Formats: sequence, C-alpha cells, structure tokens
Amino acid sequence: MKPSRMAGLVLLALTAACSRAAEPFIIPDLADVEYASASQMNGTSKVWEHEIRDPERIAPILARLRENNSGYHTPTRPESSEQSHAIAFVGKNGVSLMIWIGPDWLGGFDTVMEEGGGIISRYRPLDASEREALLALIREPDPKGRVKISNGRYL
Repeated sequence: MKPSRMAGLVLLALTAACSRAAEPFIIPDLADVEYASASQMNGTSKVWEHEIRDPERIAPILARLRENNSGYHTPTRPESSEQSHAIAFVGKNGVSLMIWIGPDWLGGFDTVMEEGGGIISRYRPLDASEREALLALIREPDPKGRVKISNGRYL
C-alpha cells in the first residue's frame, strides 16, 4: 500500500475515533423565540449584526434548520476554517439555539448539556446550496429589529 494511502486511512481512523454521532438540535418552536440575532464574522471581528424580530422572517429560518437536522458529530470541530456567520435564537430564558455557519459545515449548540454542565457542540457538513439558502434568510436587516453598530450599541 502506498504511504499516502496509508496516511489517509490512519487520518480517517483518528478522525472517527475523536468524533461520535450526535443527536439533532432541538429546534425551538416559533412561539418560544422572541428574536434571532444574526451576524457575519471575519476572523474574530463582526462585519455586521442585526436582530430579526418579525415572526414571518424567523419561521423560514427555523423551517430550513429542521429540514436537514441530522448527520451531526461531536466533539470534533471542522478544521476547514472559522465560522463566517452565526444565528442565536433567543427566548424568555436566553439563547435556546446557537447556530454557526462555516464555509462547508454547520454547527452549534442547544439547551442539552453534558453531565458536568457544559454545552454539547455538534457539527455536520453543509453543501453550498444549503449554505446559500440559509444565508439568504438572515442577511437582510429586519425593519422590526435592531442593527448593532460598531461600538456595540443598537440603533
């Protein structure tokens, strides 16, 4: 067997050993979401951030997340790059679902906690068409929401 092929098999085995299948996210009901906070990141800096408060805008985002809510693994994080976008779904008790969007992966966490009280992050592959469909739902500011300006304050 070629050394490159052997190295690939070893890497695949190590990845599988460090990762395990995970449950789908608990997607909140629309009635339990007060607003969604959407943002675009560039490294550790925010390019933009705005709230989506219109239920008619939040419902399709939740529906899109429900459509492909499987195939998650934990705890291995994709190494392809950092997240480019994030969506936090906020209810009366705080954030019920946090979604991170990378170039070819989707991840995040919900209200399910580890035995020690830590969050359980989950990740799955994300194809280009699904990524673009999700981003199209969050890019435009909501007239009913607020836009965060550079000093961290909302307009």
